[in-house]
Amino acid sequence: MKRLQRLLVIVLSLCLVNAALIQSVHAALIPTEEVVRLADGAAADSGHARLAAVLARAEVRSEMARLGVDPAVAAERA
Repeated sequence: MKRLQRLLVIVLSLCLVNAALIQSVHAALIPTEEVVRLADGAAADSGHARLAAVLARAEVRSEMARLGVDPAVAAERA
């Protein structure tokens, strides 16, 4: 009988742990306005804008010129 109780306790414990690890997912419709707002925020933080800002800095342009890279061509290609 003790063996059966021990087995039942182990099985129930595993079931409770498994149930606690399962996360629920909530799906809902997203309004178009929210999608546009999120897309505008993502575009402002894009890597291209950061790269253009770095290429516009004077010390970066002078280092590129020292290495023989035309800063205008590099900015155009970026």
